[in-house]
Amino acid sequence: MTHRQTKHAMNLAIDRLLDTDARDALDEHLDHSPDDALLWHKMQRVDRTLRGAAQVAAPAGFSARLMAALAAGRGPQTDPRLGIGIAVGLMLAAFVTIPVLGGLLLLALSLILNTTAIQTALAGLSRLGSALSAVLATFVTQMGTLVATNPLMPILSMAALGTLAMFWRMTWVQAVRYAPVTYQIPVRVVAS
Repeated sequence: MTHRQTKHAMNLAIDRLLDTDARDALDEHLDHSPDDALLWHKMQRVDRTLRGAAQVAAPAGFSARLMAALAAGRGPQTDPRLGIGIAVGLMLAAFVTIPVLGGLLLLALSLILNTTAIQTALAGLSRLGSALSAVLATFVTQMGTLVATNPLMPILSMAALGTLAMFWRMTWVQAVRYAPVTYQIPVRVVAS
């Protein structure tokens, strides 16, 4: 038996539509195929669960309305503006992204091919690093002076920042926890 034939036979056996000879062949196959036997046990468990589940009656007239809608050929109603919005958004993104990336590529090529530009860029990066280290040193000196004159300042500032962080976290959690959630569950109806 191929895997497809085995699955078909299992489905027929679950629905109790498999004749005795085919059922014996299925049982023999399941004895020699542990993967298919596992699938068979899972299918039986799902079948038992579904057979034991309570059935809910459809509202009055639901079937007639559904069949009329299917006969009329009405599918899900979508907003046609949605497709236009996506197309315009993608066009704008492309019109902005392509020139920017092209310019960056030309800049990169000109820097790679021009040794003077490389030397100038490295000198600029070196000056930037020196300026940043000077700013950091000034900041550390100023903070040292502030702590020396006001020893409780770091503790108070950390407490204030911690309180603000906790307040922000709690408001964010509340906003996320109580945000409305919409579930869209697709339903497929098969006419019998």
